[in-house]
Amino acid sequence: MLQQIETGQTNPSIATVARICSTLGITIGQLVEPPEDLGRVTPAADIDVRRAGRASEARLLINDGQAPFVELWDFVIAPNDEISSHAHPVGTRELIHLHQGELVVEVGGATFHVAEGGSIRIRGDRAHLYRNPTAETLRLTMTVVYSGNQDPRYARPAT
Repeated sequence: MLQQIETGQTNPSIATVARICSTLGITIGQLVEPPEDLGRVTPAADIDVRRAGRASEARLLINDGQAPFVELWDFVIAPNDEISSHAHPVGTRELIHLHQGELVVEVGGATFHVAEGGSIRIRGDRAHLYRNPTAETLRLTMTVVYSGNQDPRYARPAT
């Protein structure tokens, strides 16, 4: 029967699928879900909200948990607030896209101004700061790309 199913010669009944799953010790859902290496969804309920600055929030939306380590973040920076970060491991880069507001980024003694809709690439292996200089809320998405080891401050199981 399994050979006929694998070669497309027959379609199994639900009862047959249930027996196969019982023998394998898995649920029918596990049998038909795509392999994890093709993709994995992180439900909104599993995303941690972290307080940052005086009144801002950072969310680690997803990371892949494997080299090269990459993280996707969502930041909401409150009016006239700022978020500072120590340097990440050597070679780390940050790619930032500003969805809403005005952003000032300071890194390695340089200051950059990013207007709404703009993007910036910075070295994440230097101490850096994100500032919202306005009375309006700022929102950005950031991808952190590590050249080697993931920053242990933000490591969590792959999602």
